[in-house]
Amino acid sequence: MEFLLLFVFPISIFLVIKWIVDSPQTVKMTLYYGDPGPFYWFKRIYATICLALCKQRIRKSCCLYDSSNDNHGESGILPTEKEWEIEKPRPICTNRCYDQIFVYGSDGKGTSLTVGMSRKLGRQAEVFLMLVLKDGTKYELPGAPDTSVFNTDEDIFSAAGILLEVIEPFRKWRICFNGLLKKTCCNDEERIVHLKLNAIWTAMCRPFDFASEFSPTLLAKAVARERWTNRTETWDDLCKMPWEAFDQWGTIYGTMEENGTHHEAFYLRGLRQRRYGNFNMTTLRRNILLIGQSEEGVFFSLRGTCDTSRLLHEVQGHMYDPSGQVLPITRCDLDLAEIGHYAILPSRFSLRFTGGQNYRFHLSIQKLQLGTEVFRGRPWIKKVQVALCDFTVNSSSGWGIVELTNRYFGECPLPVEDSLSKCVLVPSLNEKVPLALSLDNESAKVVGYTGGKGASLAALQSLQKNISSSDFQVPKGFILTTKSFEQQVNENGNIQSALKTLEEAIQSGRDISLKDEVEKLVATIRNSKMCDLVQKAIQVNLEELFRDGINDVAFAVRSSAVGEDSNLLSAAGQNETFLNCKGIRSIEEAILRCWASAYRLESVEYRRHHGQPIQTSIAVVVQAMIDSDVAGVMFTCDPATGNPAKVFVTANYGLGESVVSGRAEPDTIILSRNHKNELALLDRQVGKKDLKIICDEKGNTKEVEVPLNDRSKDCLDDNIALRVGELGILTEKYFGNPRDNEFAISKGKIFLLQSRPVTHLHNWTDFELTHELDSPVVTSTDIYTKANTGEVFPNATSPLSTTLIAKSLDLAIQSNFVKRFGGSFIVQPQINRFVTVSHHHAMLNVIDTMLSNNEPEISATNRAVDMAVFGHIVTTNEMLQRGIQRFGTLSYFKKLRKMLLIGSDFLVNSWRPKWAEAQLKKINFSTDACEEPQELFTRIRDNLSYLIEVNKYHSLTSEFSTTLQLISFLTLSENKKDWSPELLGKLGQLLSSCTFAESGEVPESIQVIANVIANCAEANEFKSMSPDVAVVWLQTDPGPSGKLFREFLKKHGHRCIREFDIINYTWSMDPRPLVVTLQSIVNNMAVTKENNRHKIEIARNKLLEDLKPGLRRALNFILPMARKGVQIREATKSILIKTVHEFRLVFRKLAKLLVWKGYLVDEDLLFYFTFSEIECFIRSRSPALLLKAQKRKKLRTKWETLVFPEISFGLPMPEKNEEDNVQYDCVESLNATPVCSGKVRGKARVVLDVAQAHLIQKGDILITRSTDIGWSPYFPLLGGVVTELGGLISHGAVVAREYGLPCIVGAAKATSIFNSGKFRISFRQHCIYKRGA
Repeated sequence: MEFLLLFVFPISIFLVIKWIVDSPQTVKMTLYYGDPGPFYWFKRIYATICLALCKQRIRKSCCLYDSSNDNHGESGILPTEKEWEIEKPRPICTNRCYDQIFVYGSDGKGTSLTVGMSRKLGRQAEVFLMLVLKDGTKYELPGAPDTSVFNTDEDIFSAAGILLEVIEPFRKWRICFNGLLKKTCCNDEERIVHLKLNAIWTAMCRPFDFASEFSPTLLAKAVARERWTNRTETWDDLCKMPWEAFDQWGTIYGTMEENGTHHEAFYLRGLRQRRYGNFNMTTLRRNILLIGQSEEGVFFSLRGTCDTSRLLHEVQGHMYDPSGQVLPITRCDLDLAEIGHYAILPSRFSLRFTGGQNYRFHLSIQKLQLGTEVFRGRPWIKKVQVALCDFTVNSSSGWGIVELTNRYFGECPLPVEDSLSKCVLVPSLNEKVPLALSLDNESAKVVGYTGGKGASLAALQSLQKNISSSDFQVPKGFILTTKSFEQQVNENGNIQSALKTLEEAIQSGRDISLKDEVEKLVATIRNSKMCDLVQKAIQVNLEELFRDGINDVAFAVRSSAVGEDSNLLSAAGQNETFLNCKGIRSIEEAILRCWASAYRLESVEYRRHHGQPIQTSIAVVVQAMIDSDVAGVMFTCDPATGNPAKVFVTANYGLGESVVSGRAEPDTIILSRNHKNELALLDRQVGKKDLKIICDEKGNTKEVEVPLNDRSKDCLDDNIALRVGELGILTEKYFGNPRDNEFAISKGKIFLLQSRPVTHLHNWTDFELTHELDSPVVTSTDIYTKANTGEVFPNATSPLSTTLIAKSLDLAIQSNFVKRFGGSFIVQPQINRFVTVSHHHAMLNVIDTMLSNNEPEISATNRAVDMAVFGHIVTTNEMLQRGIQRFGTLSYFKKLRKMLLIGSDFLVNSWRPKWAEAQLKKINFSTDACEEPQELFTRIRDNLSYLIEVNKYHSLTSEFSTTLQLISFLTLSENKKDWSPELLGKLGQLLSSCTFAESGEVPESIQVIANVIANCAEANEFKSMSPDVAVVWLQTDPGPSGKLFREFLKKHGHRCIREFDIINYTWSMDPRPLVVTLQSIVNNMAVTKENNRHKIEIARNKLLEDLKPGLRRALNFILPMARKGVQIREATKSILIKTVHEFRLVFRKLAKLLVWKGYLVDEDLLFYFTFSEIECFIRSRSPALLLKAQKRKKLRTKWETLVFPEISFGLPMPEKNEEDNVQYDCVESLNATPVCSGKVRGKARVVLDVAQAHLIQKGDILITRSTDIGWSPYFPLLGGVVTELGGLISHGAVVAREYGLPCIVGAAKATSIFNSGKFRISFRQHCIYKRGA
């Protein structure tokens, strides 16, 4: 009892004092932000406990990954189905339902972008855009301060020229704008400009899920401020957010173009918010959002909310630390009563907050500048002020935005509007498709029934009926649905047979056969007899629409394929239209020809090259012909740039065919259009109009000359042109996007004949395609290198390999990192953290990989790592400080943990190749049983975890091998700070091994095969064989040459140049490069390897004898382990390459299957999709994804030529071509790091690509950027090796040591200083010298 009193009494006294001092009892707070009462602290403690317990029961709603073998589909390489569901546009069911995305980014130099969109019920949205440049120029939507937009495309995030498109959920988004903005210059001058903006948003970390990661401490603080009487919520209710809320930090990399003038690219960092759910705006009194980032890379977001339906003073937030951690804000003294209570932004304020358990910040806002002020709702009910700010946080400078939201009770000058009804319907699964539909039938608006053209005409007919005015008409008519053609095929065996033969011709891949079969099929359909049911449907619909006057009416019969005239696919002109058809017989013939036109060679090839099914669904529109006086085409924006300020109208006399086909030069009228959709005549260009197309009395169309006096006249007067423009704006509102309309004028009446979307407004730019796979650069002080990845990913990597192989490698390293560091570090599949990407080139994050274990000063370990990876010292004090700032220094506990890990590695390292081999054996694609692409892709996805596991083992053996070499370094250097080239040369000699690794085994095996061939009777004949003939000879030769070659392919056939890129063919798939190498070696007969290796052994033994006894004993102990470590590393690498090869083969199988099924024309095109795009493409056959892949393939040649510096600080940028600016003729020598000592003289052979390696002659000294296994066959020819990239553990170093070749690495600019054949080179220790040619 006494103990309890001693314990309870002090706590009670403390709580009473705390209540007196801290209890929030100000008048403002009592009246507006809650009434905590006298028991605030007791309530707060109790609430914290209850909320913490409730939080434990909440499971994350997304980003659940497990790379273990039991959860193959959630390995992290692909987004989960739940993530796609969250990120895609969500259904809007009620007036209170919002689907919202908000993106903010800034570079800290004055440039910032803020864009947001909230989708609402009834094709409405609220949009916001503010772009500020570093010179103070500001851009915002012309409708500001109003944010309401009507008649939007309700299925996507698109409104007011803004497009926000998910590329990969929680990984990549696309931000586009093409439209008008209000530009405000520094002198407050305002004008409207056309601006195009294209940017890629990239995640920097995993998303923060408010539903499961909220802070119970902060929420309890808000709950404690409330009166608890008469509240019905449970603790679980209070834990639930009013809507789904996800925040994620990321980067924005993009370009902008203003009135045709390009601005420099911008790179911003900031926050993306995703919200969905029911939200009552009338109960939200106030809201403060603060988003900031410091120059040191700390990002934070704080939100304070006063909502009468929930809590009156709720504060929540989160932060991101550059070490990769995303943490909730657990404490914060933000007070709504003190910041903008009367909707007035304060000039400055400060607050304190804590992130996680260890990060404490003092934030002081020093400069707050109002960016813009907007209003939400219609009528306005919320006033939102957005201000840009500069601040200090813990003595570091930073920047961000403050968003202040308050209730608005003033007047709204704008009327309440309603959007037009939905124009095109989706099919009902249970609805029976009729053979024909009238244009005014609601079901005719279903694209799957009536095709693109038919559905849009039915939508126009519906629009005509629903508007009060009679500004336009749609010609009467009906549509033969896709069911009619299906019926025709089902009742005609000849058509079925011809379709089957066409499919077989396409699968055979023979263009001549395809052309013949297409012609046969077209003739078969044209000459077929129309089935009775379809004939009856035509008769019935004609009689219903035209009564007894059928024979007196001329008709237009127009093809309408499913998929054409859509947002993704135009297909303009691919199928035929027949005009001036009279009589049922003529109509039936035209319908047959329309059906047949879907299988013309042009149409079939168009579908093939756009990934669409060859057997297509096609409808036919039958409409009364309009004997037009004038006809033409109208675009509601500039067709070239998408500028909505210009409406283009082109017209000619007669039928519109002369305009559409381009047979005559029409008149062009340009109308100006402001953001209020007010039109005025801007420009008029009179065309030649030398001919026109008209209908004759025989039911044909013909071209006639236009009278001379009419040619110089305007065929459209101003009034008609403006009316046509107004109709274009009306259709734009109705369909929710810019339109391309065909119209006809007859007797003063306007007829709309077609309306299709303008499809190129948001096309992918070259800049976007170049940077869409880029990894985020978290701070401007991040460091990247190609010194290590440049060997396995030497050039631009195919998109599939980047998103599969490089991604799996990064996930493996992340997993190992988390296991070794523990704590709050977790695997984040949303980002590439260690193996990063820029311009489609793989790189290594230097800080996260090499500067994560730091001493207070540069240590011998830092220098040893530099030598192993770079071949020379690169770490500076500044670089070290960046690592310390991110990860701190090694404590005693961390050092002990590290030593224990090294010990455990020593015990298990030799087992890792066996474990990796076991994972490889588990891979089972069972491709023989797969006949559908989706099934095969599912099997690929189900084996992803094995790829990650093998990567883990290789990553661990590589790390341990490096550690052993570092120990060798430190032992040999005897803790000397200055490492001389002689010391490095000694280490290179000591690392040489007689029990060579696989990288060294390849050239020796090649040498053996070449020696056998050179001594056989067919040697001279072999030298002159073409590669194809030589391959056949070696694969069929029963002698020793053929046996050795086949054994080599069996053992090493999974390897090749750039073997980590699965687009490349291995030696077993295409042995010709290997045979060319063999021919070159046989021609030159290089000196065998054994002599040099014997010399290396003698030199190494002598070197050991010259060392101190203690040092010699230490090295005799560690060096065999180091050499064994290299061997084990090479073994796991070979297993990894075998695993990669398994995936290479299955993707080749998938590519063949996709070609066979008509998805692709070219097998290689599959490798230009990203991994997730392949899944989407198989499901949707999206032509947009196919077009992206085709563009990437064209751009890859450009990406291949990019060369990056060895070290990149901040955003990696390729080096500029210095050939014209820098002369290296005066450079006579070059120092670098020797990894295998020796002296040699030879001719310089600069080879930048292995495709040029056949030029290598016996005794040449190879000078290149880096090497991989694909170069190994050429080593028997070489006299020495020089590489710009690489260190002591690089491929070139390992093979050169095993082969006894003098080799230096880290020779910067060597490929520029030396030229092939121009110089001979003297190779001495760590230097190479130019000699005369």
